[in-house]
Amino acid sequence: MSVLIGILLLLATLVIPNVMRMQDAMAMVTAKSNVVVFVAQAMSEAKKSSATVRLRDDSGTLVMESVQGSQDPTEIRSSTFNGKLTLESVEMPPVEANGDPQPLDNWSAYADGQCDAADLTFTTDTGSSLILRVTKTGAATWFTQDNLPDAQASGGKWAAGDWVPDNAQ
Repeated sequence: MSVLIGILLLLATLVIPNVMRMQDAMAMVTAKSNVVVFVAQAMSEAKKSSATVRLRDDSGTLVMESVQGSQDPTEIRSSTFNGKLTLESVEMPPVEANGDPQPLDNWSAYADGQCDAADLTFTTDTGSSLILRVTKTGAATWFTQDNLPDAQASGGKWAAGDWVPDNAQ
């Protein structure tokens, strides 16, 4: 009986960490997918309405709003993140090498089918930070603070996609 209990404990020590890593990976895939779909919906809405569509963080919830002239923005939809990741902030990616990110109140999708680039910072349930960089085309890639790409070292293009800083030559 004690041999059986020993084998079960050994299996549990091998399986539980893998299940935890798999849950973390699934949370990242789900969050990235939700953001990419949400940004694509904003770009589609901007094209359809020929108006700017604004995206903003409202205490961990992404909110999509239509901005028509001087009228107050009209909320179109919102998206929350459940589970292991919490949206902490939205920032503009730094334009210069070693530059500091700039906080954004919102970023926009435009009628021409593009959107502003943004870094969405998430905190995991273990307290670590992950950054989801969204490019002008709506593509997204995960980074940690340690492996964020350097715009100047890559010829003015971020490795995450085709976002070119406005002041790049």
